[in-house]
Amino acid sequence: YYPLPVKFNFNYLMVKAFNIADKFCVHSADMTWHISPRIAEARQKFAKVNPQSYKYLTVPLTYAQNIQRFKPLEEVERYTIGFVGTLSENQGLQLLIKAMPEIIKKIPQVRVKIIGKGPYELTLKKMANDAGLNSYLNFVGFIREEEKVLNILANCAIGVAPWTCSPDDNILYADPGKPKLYAFCGIPTVITNGTPIAQELNSRRAGVSINYDRVELARAIIELLGDETKLKEYKKNSSELARDYTSEKIFDRVFQEMIQVEGKR
Repeated sequence: YYPLPVKFNFNYLMVKAFNIADKFCVHSADMTWHISPRIAEARQKFAKVNPQSYKYLTVPLTYAQNIQRFKPLEEVERYTIGFVGTLSENQGLQLLIKAMPEIIKKIPQVRVKIIGKGPYELTLKKMANDAGLNSYLNFVGFIREEEKVLNILANCAIGVAPWTCSPDDNILYADPGKPKLYAFCGIPTVITNGTPIAQELNSRRAGVSINYDRVELARAIIELLGDETKLKEYKKNSSELARDYTSEKIFDRVFQEMIQVEGKR
């Protein structure tokens, strides 16, 4: 659910129009699916729609069971950090670049593989070059073949999702796929606070949630990569979390819930 942009511009008008259309849809539908438990909160905040005025179920983002893979720590690139996504400012990779010098001091073997392209790519590459980090960061680019992406991630030790989580970032009211994709590849996530999945990763010891802060990011990565026992535990927990978010498991539950709701009408 898109929050209203902080600045008044064309995008502000587009989001406002979306809110109006969305309000009509939820009141016209028999049932609404929310991808995040925060959708109801966002709809009430930005479109003034009372959550009690319509029926909804939370249907989180899922992946097919057959993409799940797990590699023992002994078979992966032990000190490699993975990232996949659009290279935009809100993805927060600039924070990782700023944290790298501190990480390198403690773990000189560290490397980063960045999959994706986007409008912030040149800025990120310049930051890396200016900081003398070209030998540590590998900008892989966009990869069309899903299997290649999954294999690269599964060969990493951890993944990062350092969103900036600004007040008008749509990630706040979403269920982002990145950390779940990492979990399906058997790697824990270092993630910024702001989404329900960040809280779940932290509580299930399948990842570490942090504030958008360079020192916190460096510390979390160093603690995971520097502790083999902890990293093995977090990898195992990540795979267990992924099993709870397969399409097969989630949709079986959701359709059963819909039948129960319809039966009460």
